[in-house]
Amino acid sequence: MSLFALLVDTIFPPRCAVCSRFLWNGPLSRDRGSPFLCPACRADFRCLTSPLCPICGQPFAPEAGDDHPCEDCLRKRPFYEAVWAPYRYEGALLKGIHRLKYASKGFVADGLGPLLATFARG
Repeated sequence: MSLFALLVDTIFPPRCAVCSRFLWNGPLSRDRGSPFLCPACRADFRCLTSPLCPICGQPFAPEAGDDHPCEDCLRKRPFYEAVWAPYRYEGALLKGIHRLKYASKGFVADGLGPLLATFARG
C-alpha cells in the first residue's frame, strides 16, 4: 500500500458501498476480500440455483424438482428468450441496487460490477 493511499484511507476511511460500514480498521488492515463490500454484505448475496424457470429465472422451492417453465411464462411467453441472474434480488443486493438506482449512489456500481462481470464470464 503506497504512502498516499494510506494517508487517504486514514483521512477518508473506505466504507461498504451497501451498508456504509467501515472497511478499514487502521494501517494495513483493510479488508482484502473486496475493496467496496464488507464481508457481511458479501455473505448476504444468495446465489440463484436450480430449480428455476429457464425463461424468466424465477426460483422455485427445492422440492419442485428440475428446472421447468413457471406458470406466468407458460400462460404468456415473454418477448425475450431467457434471463439469467447470479443472485437473488433480496437483502444486501436489493439494498445496494436501490442505492444505485434511486439514491444516485453511483459508487455502488464499483462493488457490484465485478460480481456481474465474473458471472458473465462464467
